Amino acid sequence: MQRGNKCVFFNCGKSKRTNNSLYLFKFPTDPERARLWLNNSVIIGILGNIDLLSETNLKNRVVCEDHFDDSNFTDERKIRLKKTAVPKHFKEESSDEESCPNAN
Repeated sequence: MQRGNKCVFFNCGKSKRTNNSLYLFKFPTDPERARLWLNNSVIIGILGNIDLLSETNLKNRVVCEDHFDDSNFTDERKIRLKKTAVPKHFKEESSDEESCPNAN
């Protein structure tokens, strides 16, 4: 499976293959916002010193809709994110009953 088809959020791994109606969102191209996404998804701690902010490393990485608050979407259909959207921090989300179970 290509990386762009699977959520990279820590311990999630949901994909279009297992849930065709799932929306996946590409990382922002702005380095500052991309760093927030990486920090909140706990990817930096897992992958260590890799230059995750490089365009090549972010190009095929996505986060699924489950990691965003409703207020981050432009409407209730959850198809488009606001430009300022940032996924919930993993620590905040892990206490949630709706946290992503590992889909692997």
